[in-house]
Amino acid sequence: MKKRPKSLLFYSLILVLVSLSLPFQICFLYEVPMFEIAAWWKLLTTINVLVMVLTMATAVLSYQASKKTFILASLTFLTVTFNNWWVGYVGTDFNLMQTSLSSLGFLLLTGLIFEKKAFYVLKNNGARWWRNAERSRVSMPVTIYPWIGDSLVASTYDMSASGVYICFAENIDLQVGDRMQIRLNPTGYKSISCTARLVRKSEACGSYPSGVAMSFENLTTQDRKCLLNAQLSPC
Repeated sequence: MKKRPKSLLFYSLILVLVSLSLPFQICFLYEVPMFEIAAWWKLLTTINVLVMVLTMATAVLSYQASKKTFILASLTFLTVTFNNWWVGYVGTDFNLMQTSLSSLGFLLLTGLIFEKKAFYVLKNNGARWWRNAERSRVSMPVTIYPWIGDSLVASTYDMSASGVYICFAENIDLQVGDRMQIRLNPTGYKSISCTARLVRKSEACGSYPSGVAMSFENLTTQDRKCLLNAQLSPC
C-alpha cells in the first residue's frame, strides 16, 4: 500500500484531540486559566490522565500502522468508557445519558481501525510501503564479502538512501539477517564500502530479477550523497 489509509490518519487525529480536550474541559468547567498548568492539573483524576496517555499512545501507533494498535485501541476504548461512566455516575457536570452517547461515539471512532484498508495494513505490516525510501533503477558493480566464505561479485538493480537490491541469477548461501561487508562502485565516484544486512531474498517476478535486498547499516553522510548522485544518473 503506497499511501497510509485515510481512516488511520483520521483516527489518529481525533485521538490527539480527545487527549488534548480533557485539560480544556477542566479549564472551561471550573474557570481555570489555561496557562495555570498546576491548577488544572490538580483537577484531573487518575483515570483522566490515563485516558490522555492511552489516547496519545494509540494515536502514535495507529499513525505508524503498528499491529499493536489493536491491543492499545481496545484498552483505550475500555478506559474511556469507564471514565465516561464514572463521570456520569458520580459527577454533576454530565449525566449518564450524555456520557453513554459519548462512549458510543468513541466506539464508532474505534471502528475506523476495522475499515478494509486500515485493517489490512494493520494485520500486514509489510504492506506499509509508504515507509520505504524511494528507490531508483541503478546498475553498478558490487562486491559482497560474507563473514564466512568467498566474496561474491554482482550488480545492483535498484537502490534507495537506506538500501540496495542486488541481482543474483542463482541461489546464494546467504540467509536473511546475515551481516556482511559490501563494496559499491558507482561510475565517476570512488568505491563505497559499508556493512549491510540482508533483509529479503526474492525470486524473479515479471521484470524484477531474482536477488537479495540489503539494508545499509553504517553508511557515512558523504557516501550517501555519492549514492544519491549515482541514482540521479541513468542506468
